[in-house]
Amino acid sequence: MRTFVQSWYGDPTSPAAVAPGSPLAPPPLKAWHDIAAQWDGVITSHNYPVALPELRLLDGMVEFWGENQGCWVWGFDPHDTAHPVYEQPHAIGPWRPTGANLAEFLEHATMIEATFGAPVQLSAVSHYWIPVSESPFRPWNWPAPGARVVVGGQWLAFVYPEQHGHSITLAARKAENLAWAEGKATWRRYEPAACNDEPAAWTEPPW
Repeated sequence: MRTFVQSWYGDPTSPAAVAPGSPLAPPPLKAWHDIAAQWDGVITSHNYPVALPELRLLDGMVEFWGENQGCWVWGFDPHDTAHPVYEQPHAIGPWRPTGANLAEFLEHATMIEATFGAPVQLSAVSHYWIPVSESPFRPWNWPAPGARVVVGGQWLAFVYPEQHGHSITLAARKAENLAWAEGKATWRRYEPAACNDEPAAWTEPPW
């Protein structure tokens, strides 16, 4: 995963940083938090990890990842050395297995976060389809069954089925890396607005 993070975000900004530990954090989770600390937290932008000192054992599970509105959470059984990941849709009811172990989940989640936090994005609901054979991950159930990341050369895509096709978010660090997708769907485009070096003039309010 470090190889992907470095290729996507560049060199670490705090290469000597180490995340605080927890007796409930298995090695894959501690290693992920160390990487996040070395890139000063930029590797998450949508959903969120639970800080290691805040990990708690509740109902036999350690919740370690959450959806941004708290509607979906993920946890693991600390007594299972294989560290399978479970999910709790709507943050209520029984935990159900995802089929992924902790290391696989964290790698997939990191790429999903990279997609949502990318400086260049194209999004659409379309029948245009990126072959799932290009995805190295088993599908998620959030935000819909069949959701997964597709990994391209210098781009990522987060794709899941919808009633009228597939919801597709393409992401890259540079616009030129998504040029191949032009004309394949009616895209909504997101790029960060250019910074204005001069502050706007202050205007006297009308009251």
